[in-house]
Amino acid sequence: MSKPLSTISFGNFVWGAFLIIALFFPYKKIELYFLTSSVFLLFSFMVVLPHLNKISLFPVVILFLVSISAAVGVFFEGGTVRNLSEIVRFIPLLLMFLTLPSLNVKTRNLVKILVFFSVANAGLTILQVLHVPYVDFITSIYASENHQKVSLGVSSRGLGFSQGPGQNGAIAAACLSIFLPYILNRDYVGKIPLLKTATTASLLSIILAQSQTAFLVSLGIIIYSLIYYFIKYPESRKKAAALGSLGMSFFFGFLWYMWDYLSYLVSLFTLGLERNSFQTRIEKSETILNSLFNEPYFFITGVGKDYFQYSSAMDNEYLFVWGVWGGFVLLIYIFIIFYFNLKIWNRRPKSNEHCSLAFLFCSGAVLAYPTSFLSDGRLMFLVTIFYFLSVKATKEINEKKNMDYQSIRFNS
Repeated sequence: MSKPLSTISFGNFVWGAFLIIALFFPYKKIELYFLTSSVFLLFSFMVVLPHLNKISLFPVVILFLVSISAAVGVFFEGGTVRNLSEIVRFIPLLLMFLTLPSLNVKTRNLVKILVFFSVANAGLTILQVLHVPYVDFITSIYASENHQKVSLGVSSRGLGFSQGPGQNGAIAAACLSIFLPYILNRDYVGKIPLLKTATTASLLSIILAQSQTAFLVSLGIIIYSLIYYFIKYPESRKKAAALGSLGMSFFFGFLWYMWDYLSYLVSLFTLGLERNSFQTRIEKSETILNSLFNEPYFFITGVGKDYFQYSSAMDNEYLFVWGVWGGFVLLIYIFIIFYFNLKIWNRRPKSNEHCSLAFLFCSGAVLAYPTSFLSDGRLMFLVTIFYFLSVKATKEINEKKNMDYQSIRFNS
């Protein structure tokens, strides 16, 4: 990790501006989204370049492995543009690892941006569900035409600042996962205005998006976080119990109140695994697995995007990573997802940022099954940002512990 620049104002600007781009830039234009992110980070990297003293190998390895799968796909299946475009999505990741660690930042400022996004996203989602005509223009900027007509127009599923209701639910579930440690940690409550409002807003976005996956993820991560703080932080037990009871009451109370209007979400309870969407997802996964087993040597390298009929929307990110990017990337992917969850159960203290990152990966482990997690640019950027914040916070905790230890030795 390189030594941070001394000017924290510049660091706040770069981190904050990039987070705003990551959250608010229309993701339906994927190529433009990654190009804009890359250009912004490239200018920042030019400023940081003289201060670099170490380069992380992780994004370099990922970029190399994905390049191999793209080359294999071009060689065997053609489709040069689609296969090589997969490399482009990881260029911002490489620039993030080169730029952000060298810039100092106040975590509180980034959380404020995330709070603002969550409240604004919920507000837009509510107006969309109410079919307020004045927000049609904003919706058209972010959402695909199909989701505007079918998901919003027919099923009244809120889209927010996303291209579809599933993506709206996923980003809201990610924000919820990040907010929970800041609320449950008694030392942080009240330091960020509207934090509890933003948490409530995230739950509203999930319910109004009628994303069944995001609904289950949010329910699971709330229960998981309450159990974690109840076991690991005895001083937070009363707060966890009170907030848990209040949150669950609101969650299911609002769901009951809106039951007649949330037909798509209600099918999760009435039809369960018999839903057409779930059956279609199983059939699609079986087709992809059969394609993989037809050419077993592609297990390692992947075979790019054009080999699979459903490569643009496999509805299972684990299969997507395996088939398109290869077995090595899949192993790295699974390791990353579960490593941070296991790590928070080690000795205390853990920073809020570290717990947020772990809860984010916990949510992502489920989101990745029927939708996208790290292959979604917005979520990938959000995870990477909080990874660096976690490293920074952990370093500060360790430095404080060392100073306290030295002070004790000096006084004794």
